[in-house]
Amino acid sequence: MSNRKEEEFFADLWMRQSEILFKSTSFLPVVELAVLVAWYALIKDEHIIMARLVAIAGAFVMGLISIYMGRCVQYVSFFRKKMGALMKDSPKAWFGLGRYACLTIPVLCIPINIAVAYYTTSVAPVNMYPP
Repeated sequence: MSNRKEEEFFADLWMRQSEILFKSTSFLPVVELAVLVAWYALIKDEHIIMARLVAIAGAFVMGLISIYMGRCVQYVSFFRKKMGALMKDSPKAWFGLGRYACLTIPVLCIPINIAVAYYTTSVAPVNMYPP
């Protein structure tokens, strides 16, 4: 494979992986909103233990998503380096953190879900036998 063909091959891989990363990042707020809505509905109906489990599961899912997205960022970075001269004059992101900014969403959602689970245990009374 010639050098130019190889760079075009990695540019195509970079485009595909960037698209996957963007779609994953744009879906994260929907997942977090679903966790919080489910938690709130369970608290409102006085299903405290189930609400606590939903919040903990949400933190666990966000942890798994952050691992997956970290791997996506590694692929995007690798393919970007392999593209070579094709993207020499591309604009730079602020502080060079453009790809890594998508990791902030799941990383911030983990402590939110843990705080919600803690709130459930510390403030809401645990009623093992609801009426």
